[in-house]
Amino acid sequence: MNDNRDQLPVVVGVDGSEAALGACRWGATLAAARGAPLHLVHAIPPFPWFSPTALALSSENLDKELHQVGNAQLDEAEAVVREERVSLPVSRLLVEGPVPDVLADRSEHAQAVVLGAHWSGPAGDMLLGRQTIRVINRARCPVVAWRREPFAAADGARPIVVGVDESDYATRAAHHAFSYADTLHVPLVIAHFWSMYAAVGLGYAAAFVDWDAIQREKQQWIDALIAPLAKEYPAVTVHRVCADSTPARGLVGLSKTAQMVVVGSRGRGQFVGAVLGSVSQNLVHHADCSVLVVP
Repeated sequence: MNDNRDQLPVVVGVDGSEAALGACRWGATLAAARGAPLHLVHAIPPFPWFSPTALALSSENLDKELHQVGNAQLDEAEAVVREERVSLPVSRLLVEGPVPDVLADRSEHAQAVVLGAHWSGPAGDMLLGRQTIRVINRARCPVVAWRREPFAAADGARPIVVGVDESDYATRAAHHAFSYADTLHVPLVIAHFWSMYAAVGLGYAAAFVDWDAIQREKQQWIDALIAPLAKEYPAVTVHRVCADSTPARGLVGLSKTAQMVVVGSRGRGQFVGAVLGSVSQNLVHHADCSVLVVP
């Protein structure tokens, strides 16, 4: 969005994983495009985050070892960023505390928090993939669950998709989606999914509903939502998707050909749109691309 918040740091959680390194690269791209600094953060969970009986080191030596490992992971993350962004302002923080608490604290003065989203496999408290939902629930700024695209787009310009309903959360999500599409120079897809059958249980009465009229009404609502944003971001190419489907299923489907799906953290319920609290969690776990959750 075109305000001073775009000058705040992009915060990236670092945990030594390949997903986190990918998140660092993406976060550096965003920061460079917006003329903002990058802030790398590694959190050491408080003792004991594991079974004390499993310790091979004394607590004092373990604390020293964890700090060394954390600094090494920050070194690696900064080196990855410097490979492509030599002049980008980069700061780093090694701090003790639960990952969600640490990143929520940093989110107070950030434009975005970026986390590497792990596809699957066991992960303890040191791995951010297990902490993503907790961070999203506590952050004061948008959170990106970064995920590597399974394959590159033929034209190199996968779109950003934003899921919208009539809630204020979704309206804010649309603002951020336009801003990101403008920053990254990619198309934007505005998607509105609604499942009338499931919402009201029409049964045989569905035959008496004017579905074409409902479709037109929803298209008009989307046009009204887009109008001021298109004026603010004239360079963004916008496409519309309005369909009868559950929001989670529809957005996961669109994620297969997108570079990012943007959603609000909550919505207004199934009858008028998506229950974005559950939809956002579904996307973090199942989307085929990165997910931006806007509080």
